[in-house]
Amino acid sequence: MNQIKYVMKKVEINHSNKDVFVFDEKQRRQIRTGAVAKLVQLLKAGEHFDSVFVVNEREDGTKMLLDGNHRFEAISEMLNFDPTFSIEVWVAVYRDLTIDQEREVFGLWNSGTKQSADDFLKIYWDTIPMGKQILKDIPCSVYGGKQYMKAKNIVGNHLCAIRHKTFKGGYTGSAVKVVSDFRTITKEDVKTMATYVKEISDIFGEFSQTNMFWKTTPQTVFYRIWHDNLNIPPDKFKKAFKKVFLGSSQFQFETMAKSGGNGACNLFYDLSVKHLNDVKGMGEYTFKTAR
Repeated sequence: MNQIKYVMKKVEINHSNKDVFVFDEKQRRQIRTGAVAKLVQLLKAGEHFDSVFVVNEREDGTKMLLDGNHRFEAISEMLNFDPTFSIEVWVAVYRDLTIDQEREVFGLWNSGTKQSADDFLKIYWDTIPMGKQILKDIPCSVYGGKQYMKAKNIVGNHLCAIRHKTFKGGYTGSAVKVVSDFRTITKEDVKTMATYVKEISDIFGEFSQTNMFWKTTPQTVFYRIWHDNLNIPPDKFKKAFKKVFLGSSQFQFETMAKSGGNGACNLFYDLSVKHLNDVKGMGEYTFKTAR
């Protein structure tokens, strides 16, 4: 990577050439509106960016923006606000990089900046063997949304369930490790996760951001309980879950679901297993505990 050369150029961005940068929407990180708003305020106050924009100038002449998404969005907003606005920025120009090299360049320029695991997943998603299958079979996306859970949450819960004998809370890992872990997911893993989502949806309804039982803490717990008790027939499993979480204790568990962190997960887990094993009519079946 150190052998790949780039040229530093000063570029003026104004209303007539605002399309100097283009984007690969498949790899582009999610734009955080709060961060853009702060940058716009800086520009309105007459301040400037210290950071360099990084682009890959491709054979067709397009300049693919590799680093500087939020700054460019702020400039675009300024141009919409004031068409006479212009700004000079420094740009590190690489030429004819491959997709893999573009990813490496992004990592190089951000080596001292903490990037979210979701951002890395977005950039490297096409390198994950089962990436397309995950999005096809499970109602999830990299960043999540009103109708989609975060991919890192469901996959992380599955990885914890198959790797750890004891339950200690949610999935954690650096951005690089998360991408590496996603690459280990198999077709059978996707099938298992899809089955979980279907059975839990039968209990709590399809995924919704407003449904407290689809929040991070309960889902971390539910997946582990479900995975550890696949021996329990689905009808009995669903019956027990409905009695515990949609019965007289529903408000208590919904309140607990609002809390995050491993402490909240462990408390939710312990109370859940206790209540589930108090359900009558389970016959020979009991809920195992990973403690």
